[in-house]
Amino acid sequence: KCADLSIKNRAYHAMMNEWHKRIYSHLFRLVGNRADADDATQETFIQLLKSIHTFEERSQFSTWLYTIAHRKGIEVLRKRSRSEQLIVNNSETLSHDATSPRAQHLDAEQINRLLERAIQTLPPRQRQVFLLHFCEGLTFLAIGEVTGITTGALKASYHHARKKIEKFFSGDIDLSLF
Repeated sequence: KCADLSIKNRAYHAMMNEWHKRIYSHLFRLVGNRADADDATQETFIQLLKSIHTFEERSQFSTWLYTIAHRKGIEVLRKRSRSEQLIVNNSETLSHDATSPRAQHLDAEQINRLLERAIQTLPPRQRQVFLLHFCEGLTFLAIGEVTGITTGALKASYHHARKKIEKFFSGDIDLSLF
């Protein structure tokens, strides 16, 4: 029994090393702050431990894990929306063009911060789809498995999200992200 526990412990740590950063990063982008992302990440891995025996390999492990993380992130957003009013400053427009003289002073980190701000202005469903497809590289079919939303609806949400992000970056400086 002690050997079994040691093997399980090593397997869990290997899995955490492989997936923790990706799941945390996804949840941080989804929920928008570190404390909630930490909590949702921890809840994701607790749920993984509790339900690993139910994984039947009908889908890829990554899809299954993102499904758990997605649900935990949605729980955080639901709890937050009940307890506080989210304020999105739509009057603030950031725009950027990597080829314009005004934009050449921005580095990749600054562009990423601007993109994160743009993503946070999206409605929850569009934010989820955008993060899973654009940032995590999941197909619309895999996102459908994670969210339970049809492929057509996901593509429409993604299209609207892209347009809103493009609008966010439009103005005196253009930044082509797509």
